[in-house]
Amino acid sequence: MMGDIFISISTFLFEEHIYFQFLGQVISPYAILMYAIVYSGTIKNEIKKGLSYILAMPMVITIFYTDFDPDIAINFRMLLVWSAPFFLIASGTMFRTWHREINIYRKKSKLRILIVLVPAWLGIFLFNYILRAIDPHTELFRLVPLFFFIAFIFFIRYIIVTGAFGIKVQIEQ
Repeated sequence: MMGDIFISISTFLFEEHIYFQFLGQVISPYAILMYAIVYSGTIKNEIKKGLSYILAMPMVITIFYTDFDPDIAINFRMLLVWSAPFFLIASGTMFRTWHREINIYRKKSKLRILIVLVPAWLGIFLFNYILRAIDPHTELFRLVPLFFFIAFIFFIRYIIVTGAFGIKVQIEQ
């Protein structure tokens, strides 16, 4: 009885691992690009809505290039084909948004956001997408949390010292 429950839970968790890993790998480039598009504020709402559907198409196509049984095997070469432009366009959009800002205070805020987000994105892109497309068995993707940690340190510093992402923390004695 207890063994059956353990096997059921174990099987359920393994299946969830498969689907969540797929979602994390495939949705990330789309989410990053859509964030950059929305953040830039240069595209009209009607166009953004259309882009949200068009840019989601590669995610759906990736389902057919992924082996889900017995364990997930994402085709990172195929994933790289469409995720590379997503990461690079998102990074370029964030840079352009910062560079074109006229208001000095907003420009400083956008620079902070650029410093926090874009290096983390590019670290993920390099270690999780490019290197795994070259060698699917590489373990270098394990360095990705380092980029998140560094971005988190910058984020905490910025919200305490000057404010970033619309957040300002004030420390009082």
